[in-house]
Amino acid sequence: KNQKGYAKNARVSVTKQKVEPGRLFLRVPLEEDTDMEVGDFRVSVKLSMVDPETVERVAKKLESANKNKKTNSNMNVEAPKITLANIVVVHVPTLQVVWSSEPGVNFVGGAGILVSQSSDTPCQEHFLWHANIQTIDVINHGKSDVIIRGHLSKGIYNGELHKKSPRYALILRKHPVNSQCLNLSLQIESEDIQGEANQSHFITSNTDATDVFMGFGHRLSTPNAKGMEIRVSSSSKKGKNGYASKEMQEGGAGNLVVPHFVTTNGASFFLTTSEPSVFDLRHDDWYSVRVQSSVLKGTWIAASSALEAMTIHASLQGRVKKMPMWTQRNGAMLGLSGGTFTVRRIHKALQQRGCPIAGVVISDWTGMKTKSNRMWYNWVIERELYPNWQRLVDDLESVGINVGLYVNPCIDEIPPHLRSGRRYIFGEAEDNGYLIKDPNTKEVYNFGTDSAFTGAVDMTNLDAVNWFKETIIRNEILGRAGASFWMADTNFDPPIGAKYKCDPDGGRGLSVVNQFPQEFAKVSRDAIRDAGRDGDAFFVASSGFSQTAQLVPTSLSDRVSNLHAKKDGGMMPFPS
Repeated sequence: KNQKGYAKNARVSVTKQKVEPGRLFLRVPLEEDTDMEVGDFRVSVKLSMVDPETVERVAKKLESANKNKKTNSNMNVEAPKITLANIVVVHVPTLQVVWSSEPGVNFVGGAGILVSQSSDTPCQEHFLWHANIQTIDVINHGKSDVIIRGHLSKGIYNGELHKKSPRYALILRKHPVNSQCLNLSLQIESEDIQGEANQSHFITSNTDATDVFMGFGHRLSTPNAKGMEIRVSSSSKKGKNGYASKEMQEGGAGNLVVPHFVTTNGASFFLTTSEPSVFDLRHDDWYSVRVQSSVLKGTWIAASSALEAMTIHASLQGRVKKMPMWTQRNGAMLGLSGGTFTVRRIHKALQQRGCPIAGVVISDWTGMKTKSNRMWYNWVIERELYPNWQRLVDDLESVGINVGLYVNPCIDEIPPHLRSGRRYIFGEAEDNGYLIKDPNTKEVYNFGTDSAFTGAVDMTNLDAVNWFKETIIRNEILGRAGASFWMADTNFDPPIGAKYKCDPDGGRGLSVVNQFPQEFAKVSRDAIRDAGRDGDAFFVASSGFSQTAQLVPTSLSDRVSNLHAKKDGGMMPFPS
């Protein structure tokens, strides 16, 4: 919605400029360092005086570099007193520094951006301007928090900040559960009528060239992310040039992404906002975290080791569920397709060779499209391809082999001549308004082609979620198909410009990009619980976000070796 003002203009000046350090100006009267306790953390605004000789040397250098003026050899440069400020956040019991900035350099900032989406770049940033000139105007210290307020400016003109410099509020608050954690919130209030300053926030911090950064979902080509720029965006299309950076790496394995890093010394930070984010770790002495959101929220963790930091993170965001006991049987999980006869033939051949089998995933259980060689997204058993389905399942289970399936939130529109004798899932979803819509036409958003229409269930619509849980997961997969497990795949990118139930007017699609696969995983989790199948049934998530771990016992990344080259986008062994 914030971008509508720019949509009317035929020409918009954008830049590929990256977030760079700016300046910090102290406008609150401080005579000495200010130390404030927030739980077990100390938040300090430290002051340092610039050496007068340095000021004089710099002033002369700038004067001599000005080619528009004649050099005055008898120039008398008055060296003013300049006070620089910086922030330092320390965990007092361990003296662990979790956040620090360079004196005189901003530690928060903002930017105005437009975001586009294409097949190669799921969330492409187009910078309109940067606000990296920071002022500290007010510092408030409460019982459990510290609030720093000021302005963020695009620049300084005739000694004054830009007239449309937005206000910001940085809140550091005691964590309600863990004393080794400190919550952070950065809010930017723009006075600009376009409101575009609310679309990107960032924080910066000092680092060392020897620091090792790990995390982000573990999709990287090297365990150490230092020297990389990491995009944390759940997407089935992993473009390599997103955000106009050839060095951009993708966080996550499969499409499981987590906006969280941990260093070898135990310092850690994770975001609690769901919008796409970028962790810029390319520099030796500083890094930045930016979020495409109207607010940046996160949590610092102070730990004695990386293991302890990951343990604390897991306790806050959720731990992985236990697998059913039957999965511990010795045997392979096979992916089979081709119909009843083919499944039985392959099973018999492997059985005769003494190959232990724990389960089979039948990926084409809904039938296959003849032209595209893809399964129908209709989520009912194809009786022609799999006649006597129940007998096949019973025979496999009688020898200790559980049956698994494949499902995703997409639904195909079945041609009229094929609807006879089939349940028409697309019609049910469309009639009830359960599918994502195009904001321009107000019709169902087409994720397929002109000749093969495909919709997707809106995971922000509670009625649609309950319908999919009951109709597809409980009745069809767990019920009629008799499956014990399945792959819950989010095989498309939620369009940032689509119309969702949570955003009827459009414009807030960025908040859906990472949340969508997590909400889809929750559908399967709730269906298993409601059906009373805990400890018996499970599902594999191909995509996810910060809290997906507490929903699933396993993900695609747990079962696929990370054999990625530096330019490789990952592997997807399950058919979609």
